[in-house]
Amino acid sequence: MAVALIGAGLFVCCLPVTTEVISRLTSGSENPDTPFSHEELVEAAVAIRDYTVGSHSLDGLYDMMASINVDELEGMLNADEGSAVNSEAVDPEALEHALQSLGDQFIVSPEAISHLDDVNAVLTQSSALLIFLGILLVVCLVYTGVRSGIRWIGSVLMGGGILVIALFVWLGGWAIIDFNGFFEALHGVFFSQGNWSFPADSLMITALPTPFWIGMGIVWLTTTIVLSILVAFIGLRLRRRRPKAS
Repeated sequence: MAVALIGAGLFVCCLPVTTEVISRLTSGSENPDTPFSHEELVEAAVAIRDYTVGSHSLDGLYDMMASINVDELEGMLNADEGSAVNSEAVDPEALEHALQSLGDQFIVSPEAISHLDDVNAVLTQSSALLIFLGILLVVCLVYTGVRSGIRWIGSVLMGGGILVIALFVWLGGWAIIDFNGFFEALHGVFFSQGNWSFPADSLMITALPTPFWIGMGIVWLTTTIVLSILVAFIGLRLRRRRPKAS
């Protein structure tokens, strides 16, 4: 139950609309010298999200980078003035070479893409595990209801909800007191190879700055706690049901 509630919050964080809304509030906020407009940074954030937890299309990521770097690429690729530069209009290898020559400030670097691949792998494996645990949860609840009655289902729901609330209150407190430490510890658990640190002026960090991840944390925390309170309340109501007279 606890894992299902935590997974529900993660699911909301992975939705395209969540990234777009939070990026509109935060992208570029920590790098006033960025060469990109706010709309271009939002476009970058959405494309990075899609590569990580959506289509995982490298072509789509390069399309985004080409789109926001048109002025820099036109001369390098001998494109006609005013023409759109994208992965379909030029040789893909030439486009990739041209983009990589621009530096981290303008592109999602190969190192950043490697990290996004790692995140994708972790989330893909986690999703499969969450689906399995969700099915197992339903089976266990049905079995508990048949064997022990509806009040035992209430106990499971209430216990799971309270456990998650306590856990997320603790994690939320840690994040409020030391978000950077919390962020580093979280990444250290899943990415022990340490390939998740990038220059402060890189496109990756400019489009997805610390306030973006604080916003994601708030969405995850709020979603999971609200659902946990609801589940605990339902569990409490079920526990108070009187058993049917035989």
